[in-house]
Formats: sequence, C-alpha cells, structure tokens
Amino acid sequence: MKKILGKILRIIFYGLFVSLFLFVSSQLFFKKEAEKVINYIDELVFGAEEEELTKLKDLRVIYPEEPDTLEPTAADPVTRQRLVNIYESLVKPDRDLNMQPSLAISWGIIDDTTWEFRLRPNVVFHDGSKFDVEDVVESLNRASTLSKSELAGAMETVESIDVLDELRFRINTKEPDPLLLQKLSKVLIIPSEKAEEKEIYPPVGTASYKFSSWDSEEQKMVFEKFSDYWGEVSKFDSVEMYSRVDKSERVNMFLRGEGDLLAFVPYDVVSTIEERGFEIKTVPTLEVQFILFDVNSEILGDVKRRKAISLAIDQEALVEAVGGYARPVSQFVSNGVFGF
Repeated sequence: MKKILGKILRIIFYGLFVSLFLFVSSQLFFKKEAEKVINYIDELVFGAEEEELTKLKDLRVIYPEEPDTLEPTAADPVTRQRLVNIYESLVKPDRDLNMQPSLAISWGIIDDTTWEFRLRPNVVFHDGSKFDVEDVVESLNRASTLSKSELAGAMETVESIDVLDELRFRINTKEPDPLLLQKLSKVLIIPSEKAEEKEIYPPVGTASYKFSSWDSEEQKMVFEKFSDYWGEVSKFDSVEMYSRVDKSERVNMFLRGEGDLLAFVPYDVVSTIEERGFEIKTVPTLEVQFILFDVNSEILGDVKRRKAISLAIDQEALVEAVGGYARPVSQFVSNGVFGF
C-alpha cells in the first residue's frame, strides 16, 4: 500500500511541477503586480521616445505552442492569444477584470431579462466592410449554434436578439443573467457575410492588427498594423509570432536574437536570460492548477487517503521549487474573478 501511495504522490508532484509553468498571460488579477507589467508594456509600446520606436517597427514574439485553428469560436488559451489581436468583442475586461466598452460603447438593463446595447459607429473590418448590428447578431447566433463552437455554453441563457436600428439592439435572456457581460466578452465579432462558414479562414476582424499569413511548417504567424482601426493605431508595423514547443530551442532562438519577446519563460532558465542582460517581467494569471481525484477508484475512494495526499504536498515548498512563480490557493476561483 505504501509503495502504491508513494508512486501516486510522485506522479501527482510531477504533474503539478510541469503544469505550474502554464498560465494565460492576458488574464490579470493581482492589481499591484499587474499594474507594474501594464506600465512596462505601455512604456515599451506607447511611452518610449520616438527615437527608440523608430528602431523597433516590427515585433517578434516566441510562444511555446502553435494553435490548431484560427476559428473565432475557439476558446482555448493558445488560439485566443492569436485571435484577440485580430478580433474584438462587444465588451472587454480591463486590468481589474471590470467590463469596459469595445465594439459596444454603452449598455443598460431594461428589466431582469432584457439588456440594451449601443454599438460604436464608424468601425470597419479589415476587408473594408462596415461594422453594424447585423454583424453582432450573426456573430452571437453563430457562437451559439455552430456545431464546433466552444462558446455555445456561454450563450445558453440568450433567448433572442431584437434589432432596434443600425447601432442598437436588445438581448433577451431566458432568466436573469448577471454574468452576461463577462460571457459576451468571449464572443468575437465577425462580418455577417462569413457567418455560414464552418471554419473562418483567413480571419477578418476589427482589431488593431489584421491577419497577414500563417506558415504552419515554419510555425510562424504574421499580423500587420490596421491603419483604419477606430482606436489608437498600434506602434508596430507588423508582429511575427513564432511557436517552438521544445524549451531549449525556444530559449536559444531568443538568445540568438531571433525574437524580441519570449513568452512563458521557463522558470529554470530565468537566471541564464538575466545574465545575458535581458529583463524578466511576470504576469499573474487566473489559472488554478489542481488535482482531480477518481473517487470511485479502489485506492482513492477513501476520503482519508485523499486527505493524506493533500497534506503530504507542501505547497510552499512546491512554489519554491518552481522558482517562486506560483502562489498557494485554497479554492478553484482566483482572486479577481467576478463573485470571488
């Protein structure tokens, strides 16, 4: 029995050890740390001196994973990291996860099950077509009904959509849904003409970057600045995103000067990168890693054994073992999530 339990603990520890690297950098929740990172990025992209910006017109980013698709109803973090550069939603979270205007400039609750939205005027898609309420209706319907959509669950409470005019519409829900805005922030808006496509490619959105190319063999994706963007135009003329699964290859590619930004830095090479004169910035995440026990198994069906395994794992020591790039938690929901 002791041998079996020891083997289980080794497997669990290894699984946690591997998974603690992974986080979704776009989701910020520790306000103080997040503001440091946001300010750093603002300084790099928007606040740098003009002379420095002229030196870096094109940005090269190295990621550890390659997406399988650019379908806008995909919800996995790897795909969304690319999609959010191309598409926009009606509302978007700020650094504290409060919902802010995006393609919708205002909204209000008419009654318990009715929300009214007003859209942003003078917005165009990357193909030059004009953005209007029909694009929103088709995007929401497609996210709800497309067979492969990973956003269908987020749209389950939507009963119907009423168009009021070119820039106003109402969403009627089956029951009061206080999380509707959070759910809508996940639905990316597409041109209505593409709603019938089973998988949209190449992608066409309204965001500050437009899709240029994707070489799956070279694992390279290129985005170009969208000059007709309704908001502040991006400072980079283009962004190249590379994917390298192998950790050593990814790090060496960066150290050779073949990338300007290395995302998801492995904790055990931080000191090496810093010794080469590069600065490391950490970004908090909403992701919580946890162990899911099979309570129907012969060994783990006993709650006392599950408690023993839990007590055997020293969370503080585990955090220290991965370089301090994690925090112990006691529940599934992260600080910063609506309702925490």
